[in-house]
Amino acid sequence: MESGNCPCEGMEKWDLALCLAPPRGEYELEYSVGPGTRLVVNRDGVFLRQTRPPEALPFMETIERRVGWDALEAKGIDAARVVCDSIRALERAAASGSRYARSLLEACSSIISLLSRECLGGEDGGEG
Repeated sequence: MESGNCPCEGMEKWDLALCLAPPRGEYELEYSVGPGTRLVVNRDGVFLRQTRPPEALPFMETIERRVGWDALEAKGIDAARVVCDSIRALERAAASGSRYARSLLEACSSIISLLSRECLGGEDGGEG
């Protein structure tokens, strides 16, 4: 990704949220929706992730399935909140050495700067 060549240019709402979503793993977004159940957003999409004790200890079993944006909306999580949370997650990931996050932040710096001001203005719902 070249600096100034933002792949998210011209996108809105959920398309923008997915484009700015952090990479899978440590910095992906997680929104708790019940005991042992989270909605997870990363650059691969939206997933319902459930953890439960297995039939045989000592390991937890994790079940993950892809869901749509409507699963987030049903829990009161809108695209603006996901965009704001994604920007913060990308910043943390970049600070910890993620090349993907750093290159996206650099390529989309003007869009992210504008969005960050909107986030600080209270248009997001905070982190989940």
